[in-house]
Amino acid sequence: ATVVHLERLHDRDVRALLEKAVKGLSAKAVEQIVERAQGVPLFAIETVRALTDRGALSRVDGRLFAERELGELEVPASLNALLVSRVDGLEPRERELARAMSVFGTTFPGRAALALSAMREADVETALRQLVRKQVLEVLSDPFSPDRDQYAFTHGLLRSATYQMLARRERKQRHLAATAYLQRTSTDDGDELAELIATHYLDAYRAARNDPDADELRV
Repeated sequence: ATVVHLERLHDRDVRALLEKAVKGLSAKAVEQIVERAQGVPLFAIETVRALTDRGALSRVDGRLFAERELGELEVPASLNALLVSRVDGLEPRERELARAMSVFGTTFPGRAALALSAMREADVETALRQLVRKQVLEVLSDPFSPDRDQYAFTHGLLRSATYQMLARRERKQRHLAATAYLQRTSTDDGDELAELIATHYLDAYRAARNDPDADELRV
């Protein structure tokens, strides 16, 4: 492996990033985001996405616009808090689906979303479209990738922050649902996915070690 250490961006570079991402963003708003970002570009971009989710920015022909003064921004102090705030701000069905799929992994097929959530198919499809629109998820389009047409969290930190929002008992239930789905959809009773299935069982066990079925899960 080659390890590359990336220095934080200079404040002027973060300003340039924001000016390119959003047209009409006031100097005051830019400086507030730059101050909180501390040179981390992902923090700046996630702040823009959060403002878009709240309706503070409008999208026209693929470009974001700030049509009014945003005033004092309520920007969380850390990147993780910002990501959790974005998930919390989703519509209930969107949030439910994001939480469910954070257990499955960074990428997943659409049929897995239907299996792991307790929602109707039409509601799942609508929630998936909205999560893609809000840049919580994206659709993989690389024609040479085996994961083509699957859904993926836009980045691993967002998936991790969503997963950390789950209570331990909910994690256990959702990991067991994932094992059931993988075994049911595998062509060889799950043999080819044995390592992945075992990982879900292990995570289910770790989430509730004191439950009556803990020994069974461990075995």
